[in-house]
Amino acid sequence: MKVAVVIVAGGSGNRLGGELPKQYYYLNGQAILCQTLEVFLNHSKITDVVVVIGKNDGAHYEACIHLHAKLLAPVKGGDTRQASVFSGLKALKDKKPDLVLVHDAARPFVSGELIDRVIHQLNENAGCIPALPVSDTVKKTDTTKRITATISRDHLWLAQTPQGFHYPMLLNAHEQFKEQFHFTDDASLFEALGLKVVVCQGDAKNIKITYPEDLTMMTKFSPDVRVGSGFDVHQLIPGGGMMILGVFIPGTLALKGHSDADVALHSLTDAIFGAIGDGDIGTHFPPTDPQWRGADSTRFLLYALERMKQRGGRLNHVDITLIGEKPKFSPYREQFLASLETLLKISPERIGIKATTTEKLGFLGRGEGLAVQATATVIFE
Repeated sequence: MKVAVVIVAGGSGNRLGGELPKQYYYLNGQAILCQTLEVFLNHSKITDVVVVIGKNDGAHYEACIHLHAKLLAPVKGGDTRQASVFSGLKALKDKKPDLVLVHDAARPFVSGELIDRVIHQLNENAGCIPALPVSDTVKKTDTTKRITATISRDHLWLAQTPQGFHYPMLLNAHEQFKEQFHFTDDASLFEALGLKVVVCQGDAKNIKITYPEDLTMMTKFSPDVRVGSGFDVHQLIPGGGMMILGVFIPGTLALKGHSDADVALHSLTDAIFGAIGDGDIGTHFPPTDPQWRGADSTRFLLYALERMKQRGGRLNHVDITLIGEKPKFSPYREQFLASLETLLKISPERIGIKATTTEKLGFLGRGEGLAVQATATVIFE
């Protein structure tokens, strides 16, 4: 069975404000339209997708869209949503789909499960729309905003998209009403023709971006997650012990470095700088600067964390791998966790600490140095 999709992206988005139509706004580093498209293009049951764009939006579309085997050339929309959907349906004629879904470009958090529910209902029904039952009390007012009635919310639903239909039937419905551009969704055309359209369970996250505050709400559903990596190596030399992750490890070896040479904290600090795109530890604390001679490396880490917070970031997880033949770190694991829990202000289950060797290979295998690899996950909300 062939299932095609019409993505309606021809609106101007005036209520959102700004210069761009809302579907081309960036949300967490990606255009809203692109996020919407990805869900359908990656869905196994979808065979073809066509995007209906505004008459003057060709450049915006080309700037953010990548070619995909399922994605047809965009078509220009009309003056109304109904006219735009009709243009998209006509563009699918050569593909001869059995079913068609019509979806708003400004609903980027549609899920694959929701798409499946709509398609499943079309096995026995001419049309299906996802919707949420009305849970709040509904009031009717006059032109002065005076309440005139309380409407029963029984059997009331808030319609969402994608709305699904048998393709020939929807195309025919648009043909019949092509001179009457007053329908706000495609289910209304079927209703006008007396065709059966059923409701399936919608999704509270499947919100349509309309107002500026909607963009803020969307970040809660899809936070901006960034991952940084750090890597550092220090030479092992004779000495009286070393600092690792803010914990003193006694012994006959030490780490050579300009500061206290805590190679693990250096690597972790670089990982945080990497996640926020803020250079590296050498940029902020040059080894040529005498003020950092013998400095406590926790100062570097706390500085990086403060820079992260100033940018609106929140540390979510770190993962650290200690690489070397010696010393043995397993006896200090609980101290490492306690030190990082205090420094990072995150719970132990969000801290990964591992140790490994290079199987006696290379300078690390010969015990000449210690390397540390770290990653940091930062969430911007």
